Amino acid sequence: MGSRDPRWDESARHAIDLGARYLAGEPEYVDATEVFEACKRARALGCADPVVEFLHAYCFRETSTERKTWDRLLRTSAAQILGSRYSAGVKCVVLIDVAAMFALPWRIAEGAADPVFLGTLLDGVLGWLPEMCADESVSNDMVILVAAQVVQYYPMAGFPREQGKDRVIPILEAARPGAVAAPSVEGTFWVNFAWDARGSGYANTVTAAGWAGFHERLLRAEEVLNRAWEMDPSSANAPYQMISVAMGLGWSAEKMDVWFQRAMSADGDHYHACGSKMLFLHPKWGGSFDAMLAFGRACLDSGSWQVKIRLMIVDAHIEIRKGRGMTPQEYWSQPQAWKDVQSAFVPFLDRFPNAKTWRTQYAMLACDAGEWAIAREQFNLIGDSYCEAFFNTREKYEKYRRQAENGRR
Repeated sequence: MGSRDPRWDESARHAIDLGARYLAGEPEYVDATEVFEACKRARALGCADPVVEFLHAYCFRETSTERKTWDRLLRTSAAQILGSRYSAGVKCVVLIDVAAMFALPWRIAEGAADPVFLGTLLDGVLGWLPEMCADESVSNDMVILVAAQVVQYYPMAGFPREQGKDRVIPILEAARPGAVAAPSVEGTFWVNFAWDARGSGYANTVTAAGWAGFHERLLRAEEVLNRAWEMDPSSANAPYQMISVAMGLGWSAEKMDVWFQRAMSADGDHYHACGSKMLFLHPKWGGSFDAMLAFGRACLDSGSWQVKIRLMIVDAHIEIRKGRGMTPQEYWSQPQAWKDVQSAFVPFLDRFPNAKTWRTQYAMLACDAGEWAIAREQFNLIGDSYCEAFFNTREKYEKYRRQAENGRR
C-alpha cells in the first residue's frame, strides 16, 4: 500500500512496526527516539513511504526544538498520506494525529495553532471516516478515538463544537448502526461541551449561567454514556469519560470508582482512565494528597508495564510539590519522594534500557534530589541525544549535566 523497494522494505517495515507500537502506547514500551532513528535509517536508504514520513515527523519533536522544521515535516506527511494508496483507516489516523500536533496547548497559547490548516485536516478525516467505519477490521474503539478527536478539535479550527458533533454523529449512525461508536462519541461531546459552559477558571469566576450549563450538560453526558456502556461494556471510552462526569457532578469516590473499574476491565492499561482518577483525587476536587499517593502506589503495584501508569506515583508527587509551593530541590531530596521515584523508574529502565524519554526525566529528578552518582550514570547513558520534553533548551540540559558531573549545584 505504501512505497516498496527491496532496498528499504525491511527497514521501513521495522520503522512502521515500532511506530504502531509507540502510538498504541503498548505496555512493552517503545521510545519515540527509537521510532525516529528507525525512520531515519529507512529514509537514508531512499524510502519515502508516507507512513514512514509521518512517523519521522511525529517523533521529530522528541529530538529537536526546531518548530519550523517540525511543522514542515508534519504538513508534508499529511499531504503525502492523502495522496497514497493506504486504507481509509490509516489516512484518518495519520490526519487526526497531525491535527493533534497542531492543537497542542502551547500552540493555542502562542497563537500558533493555524486554524485554517487544522480545519483542512479535520475535513480530510471527515471525508475518509465513512470508509473507515465501513471497514470491519477497524475496531469500534479506534473509530471512537478518531471521531471524538474530530469533535474535540473543531473549536480550535474556528467552528462551534456542536457543528463538529453534528457532522460526525450522522456518519457513525449511518456507517455503524446500533454500534457503541455514536453514543460514545456523543457522550464525550457532552462532557467537553459542559466544560465549555463552565470555563477553565477558578470556581469563584464561574457565572450562575455557567454553572447551570455545566450541570445540565454533564447530566446529559451521564445519560448518553450510560447508554453507550450498556450497549458495549467491552469498550473503555464511556466509563473513562464518566470519571469526568463524576468529578464535575461531585460524586463520591466510591461511585466514581465503579466507572474507573469498568474502564480498566475493558482496557487494563488505560492510562487516561488512571490519569482522570488521579485528577479526581486531587484536593481541588475534594480529594487529598494522601489519596493521590495511595493511588499512585497502587498503580505501581498493579503489575502494568504501561509507562504512564507506572509513573502515576511520580505525577502525584509533582502535583503535591506544586501544591505545597516547594522548589524541585526541596521536594525531591525528601527520602520518601526519592524512594517513590526510584521504585517507579529503576525496574522500568532495567526492562526498557532504550527508553531515553523517561531516562531523561529520571536524570533530571536525580539532579534535583542531589543524587549525583545516579544522575551522572543516567547522563552518561543519555549522552547528547536527550528528550526535549524535560529540558526545553540545550543550555538547561548542559547545566544539569555539569551539576551531575561536579556533584553540586
